[in-house]
Amino acid sequence: NVTWLDYFSELPQMPLFLVANEFFDCLPIKQYRRTDEGWQEQMIAVENEQLHFILGTATSEDVFSKTNDIPRGDMLEISPPSVAFASAIGEHIQTNRGCAIIIDYGEWDSDGDSLQALKSHTKIDPLTHCGKADLTAHVSFKDLTNAASKYAKASPMISQGILLERLGITQRAQTLAKSMGGTALENHISAHKRLTHPDEMGSLFKAIAIIPENSDLPAGFNE
Repeated sequence: NVTWLDYFSELPQMPLFLVANEFFDCLPIKQYRRTDEGWQEQMIAVENEQLHFILGTATSEDVFSKTNDIPRGDMLEISPPSVAFASAIGEHIQTNRGCAIIIDYGEWDSDGDSLQALKSHTKIDPLTHCGKADLTAHVSFKDLTNAASKYAKASPMISQGILLERLGITQRAQTLAKSMGGTALENHISAHKRLTHPDEMGSLFKAIAIIPENSDLPAGFNE
């Protein structure tokens, strides 16, 4: 039986073992573009019954005081809900013990405009087919790490390919391949490459672990 909770705070005060795979990339983001006016939030407006992006009123430079070296015209993304979730995870684990493993596609830091929409496995304009497409954005693992580290211990960020190799995916794949042939073997090899190769998910996806202070990192997160 599955128990659905509306809020993270409804979790029982017990050890938590959490795997968040492609969760944070789905949380809302805010985008800001640096212009001659300062940092202006990219917003959505309606004109002639069509949605389009506009820039809002410039916000205080103090909000992004550590990013003033970003060239004008470049964009910065932040995700307040992601920071809130990472903070809550860190606090819960530090208080109640356990471990959280976060696997998602993104970078250590914000890499500009990463908002995209996917429909039927095809990229489309994010402002079309609203409510019928999958909206995602790259995860800033620096923001997650900084938020969780206020309470608990966070591992260094590693790529999915390295994590899986440390856990023995190649040895496992080779063992399984011995009993395969033909199309099944081809699909098996393709799946292994897709998960681990740097040109595919192996490098695009990153991972961190969150554990209580003074605890050992879980398997795969230690060199």
